[in-house]
Amino acid sequence: MFEVQGQFEAQQIIEAFRRGTVPRRYASELMIGRNFWLDALIEDMDFVANGTSKIRIISAHYGGGKSHF
Repeated sequence: MFEVQGQFEAQQIIEAFRRGTVPRRYASELMIGRNFWLDALIEDMDFVANGTSKIRIISAHYGGGKSHF
């Protein structure tokens, strides 16, 4: 897990979640368990870089991390 440096920083993280955003400084730490999504996205970007197109639909329950992703 990551270490928060103080109360002010902790409050910034909580505020970001309250707004429905991801705290930029800790984005990579909060992507735990999403390697499958990241690998699929990288694969899609390689596919599109070769001049094709693709649509990826992300589906998950409420709170499943779609917006964060």
